[in-house]
Amino acid sequence: MVMVSIFCTAIALILFAKGVNMIGPTSASILSTLEPIVGIVASFLVLKEPLSWQIIFGSALVIASVMLIALQGGGDEVLP
Repeated sequence: MVMVSIFCTAIALILFAKGVNMIGPTSASILSTLEPIVGIVASFLVLKEPLSWQIIFGSALVIASVMLIALQGGGDEVLP
């Protein structure tokens, strides 16, 4: 069980690093910022978890930060 979790984590980190190298750090950070939103929507739709005003407010803050990052732009250089 431990080897499976270590192996899966290693694969995920290697793929994440390759993805950052391919699309650039700014785009990767924007996509990473959306991960909690996808988790909330998936838990609501798949697991039927309730939505509270705190979750909706936090999601709005995440979306606002993503929009702020996207509007500022720049810094999207790809490393060799």
